[in-house]
Amino acid sequence: MRISFFSQVQDQFLPPAERYGHTLREIVRADELGFDTAWVSSIHFSGDSGGGLPSPLILLSAATQLTGRIRLGTSVITLSHENPIRAAEDASVVNHLSGDRLRIGYSMGGTVVSLEPFGLSFDDRKAIGARSLQRFREALRGEALGSRGQRMFPPGRELTRRMSRACLDPASSFRAGSDGDGLFLSCWQPRSSADDLRTLADYQNPIIDAYEEGLAEYRSRTGHDAEPDIAVSRTVLVFEEEHRERLVESSHRALARWAGGKEFVPEGTELTRERIWKEGHAVIGTPDEVAEQLLADTALARSTELAAQVQLIDPPHQDTLRSLELLIGPVARAAWDQEGSRAG
Repeated sequence: MRISFFSQVQDQFLPPAERYGHTLREIVRADELGFDTAWVSSIHFSGDSGGGLPSPLILLSAATQLTGRIRLGTSVITLSHENPIRAAEDASVVNHLSGDRLRIGYSMGGTVVSLEPFGLSFDDRKAIGARSLQRFREALRGEALGSRGQRMFPPGRELTRRMSRACLDPASSFRAGSDGDGLFLSCWQPRSSADDLRTLADYQNPIIDAYEEGLAEYRSRTGHDAEPDIAVSRTVLVFEEEHRERLVESSHRALARWAGGKEFVPEGTELTRERIWKEGHAVIGTPDEVAEQLLADTALARSTELAAQVQLIDPPHQDTLRSLELLIGPVARAAWDQEGSRAG
């Protein structure tokens, strides 16, 4: 099991420079502790709520100069928002600066809120995303991009082997597998109704099934022996017992703010304390408690990577740093070392 760190760059009470500085310090600490990858999100037009980083490659460019081992990933570049050739150029520059450590997480969609300012139609998002993905791959592979044989510089072919698609449904995950890409799963899933009480694993196991079917089709079609690459994002906060009351209550307040305004909480949902925690799918507690919860996650058990974040509960910076230390240490030993898996 690879263990990675995922930041949504989300502290809405801090100005942008401090948010970005905190994220860079967290990436540096994750590098020191032995995490596999530091993923950062890309969210447009929502700095006061869901996240504050529209340009992950710029922040990761800074991280390349502060770290020496940890891989760096975008989660995600929404290709329907991008000029795909420019996105490929930027990604390749960052990869060369990093010493070949960049991973590309991408998505194909977008929302009404994010697409409209770019002059794009929500109804056209999948077609736009598909065209952008094709062009993005062509640029990275070094194919001719114009009538005079123009090719992207610097070259980026190696990045085509480190691409993962963010998916919320089986159809898109099948396509990720059939393209030979990895799969990146979210820390939440949209519910169909207020009566839908399925767990996150209940939602995501069918998505993993479809990905594995698509990957088998890719192997059969191409003859490539591609291994599954499944990153599962989870909201995880680990603490010592003496901090329980403070962090449980602050986490509940953050989850309540999120659940009260999030479009994926179905209309008519009665937001009791218990339901708020159920909607947030947060894994919090002492190392032993967190290890037990992670081991019970059947979707995580089928993955190759845990991408741990604090997206929905937004703890203070120092608590995030301590959580990273406890996750890669006692939690990893309790959850995976007993089975002989490498943690970190």
